[in-house]
Amino acid sequence: MGSVPDTNTFSLQDVVDVVNPSIHTLQHSFDESIPEYFDPTYEGNKDRLSNFRNYTIPSITYDANFKVGDGTSWLQNAYVNVLGGGSGYTDSNGDVTIENLEDGTYDYSVSKSGYSTEYGSFTIDGGNTSVTVTLNEE
Repeated sequence: MGSVPDTNTFSLQDVVDVVNPSIHTLQHSFDESIPEYFDPTYEGNKDRLSNFRNYTIPSITYDANFKVGDGTSWLQNAYVNVLGGGSGYTDSNGDVTIENLEDGTYDYSVSKSGYSTEYGSFTIDGGNTSVTVTLNEE
């Protein structure tokens, strides 16, 4: 996450430099805070821009959708653990979603009683991803 530079003055270009321009625009940033104060030409004392004082840009996150089976059917109650991302148990269709993942590479493990644990990694790169895992009976 970024924030507006901690100085007495700044230009709105400072804000644009912090916001990922391919995803968010300066107008979007103001819409999220105080839309009637949007002035793209403003330069001056940041104390007059209360909606940008200590403004922090929220992280953009995505989901990893796991599908877990044994080669013949989908497995319920398999435990999926994403290191640094969260964990959960699969439903009756072998599905579980790990939410709120930022761009990056994540390691995971999938386990279920009676099956060998599987390890792997996946990458979030600007969108949701799907991971299919096959567990082998012990």
